[in-house]
Amino acid sequence: MERFTLAIVLIVLGAGFLPAQEKEVPARTLRILAVGDSPPFRQEIRNGIRYELPPPEGSVPPIRVQAAILDAEGAEQKSEYEIDNPDEPGLRLRLNNVTSRLTVPEAALSVTLLDDGTSWHQFQLPEGGDYLLVLFRDPQLKSWGKARSILVPDGGSSFGAGDMRFINVGPVNTAFAIGDRERFELAAGKVLFQTLGVSQGTPAQVMYQDPKRGWQRLWSSALVQNRGERSTIVVYFADGEKPRRPLKLIALRERAVALSKERSTNP
Repeated sequence: MERFTLAIVLIVLGAGFLPAQEKEVPARTLRILAVGDSPPFRQEIRNGIRYELPPPEGSVPPIRVQAAILDAEGAEQKSEYEIDNPDEPGLRLRLNNVTSRLTVPEAALSVTLLDDGTSWHQFQLPEGGDYLLVLFRDPQLKSWGKARSILVPDGGSSFGAGDMRFINVGPVNTAFAIGDRERFELAAGKVLFQTLGVSQGTPAQVMYQDPKRGWQRLWSSALVQNRGERSTIVVYFADGEKPRRPLKLIALRERAVALSKERSTNP
């Protein structure tokens, strides 16, 4: 009995000298969304056979990009791609579609997107958190040879199940109205988060500010969002041939990513 008591005392006293286990740091992720209009389909007939012509230069973003990542000291950081095609490494860019995830280390700071090994687009990644990089063509240059971008929070703590994310990369102010809520405005280059919850048809409207005619309706629909989903609405500059309106819009729905309790405050 005395030996058993002594063993317990030694275990309790020794517990204070055990090395503390390192808290696991969740991986950060980066996704990319390139928004814009696709070029018109072109083809030609050669010897009685139809051949699709490649899009004009600068009319579409690179098909695939890879990331070169540096930390604050300029040291190269390793990253991991969520593979969607084992034969083609990197992230596949398709207009108005979100890419797979790129896992980046906590120390990641400067990111350069490479097109076939050549620098294409550079940006700074804030410390901590998951992000969505929204890419778009410059309204003046109208070429994907030189893209512009904004970074948007993409993690569960700010964008969880039941949430909506409004992104305005157009050159003018926009306004959103959801159901009976008061209309809220969003300046060019800004992002706004709202909670929608589960919806099977909440009326919604998006407007833009025309310099000459005032507020004009861009989009009117009913929002549908199932349990566990989150939604994104992006307004962008209409860069196609002879667009009827200066702006266009895409609406995306997806399952909210399950994150650890340390990173998500949403139920």
